[in-house]
Amino acid sequence: AIAIVVGVVGVNGVVSTVGRSGYKYGEFEGIDSEHEIVWNNTSVSVEDIGSEEAAYQKIKEQLNIPVLRLSYMPRGTRFTGIVFEGQGAIMSFESEKGVIRLVQMSGMMDELNMHFSDREEYDSFYSRRLNEIVSLSKNELQDNKTEYSADIRTKTTYYCLSGILEKDEFEKVVEKLYFD
Repeated sequence: AIAIVVGVVGVNGVVSTVGRSGYKYGEFEGIDSEHEIVWNNTSVSVEDIGSEEAAYQKIKEQLNIPVLRLSYMPRGTRFTGIVFEGQGAIMSFESEKGVIRLVQMSGMMDELNMHFSDREEYDSFYSRRLNEIVSLSKNELQDNKTEYSADIRTKTTYYCLSGILEKDEFEKVVEKLYFD
């Protein structure tokens, strides 16, 4: 009887633990390879933050990194939420014309396992505002839309702004990015 009770309690603990922290699937770019798929047992925290300003402040407090901010957004674009995953935060913005996501990750470059996607780099430039190199990529989607991204890598952080919107609008958003 004691063995049954211990077994039931033990199994329940394992089921509860596994149920609360599922594996997250992500695509990452390694240093020596083009494609790597990574499984990570990282908890996800969806924050109920009502304003963009509060989200930036939470990133600053929780990740302890220079916070990348948007100073320009296409007309009608609004902040819709933030999700924290391990050492990173993903801010979401939406409008009738498209979606914008801003990923900010802290950690040493070896630990970050950089973001990878099926987008192709089409340009890169040095941003005096950011004092960093910005890599621009794009991916033609099946519905005749284009997904754009801008990647910024430092020794201790990784930032990725991505969106499905017009190229000129996207590049204007990127041009006006700045660090807090």
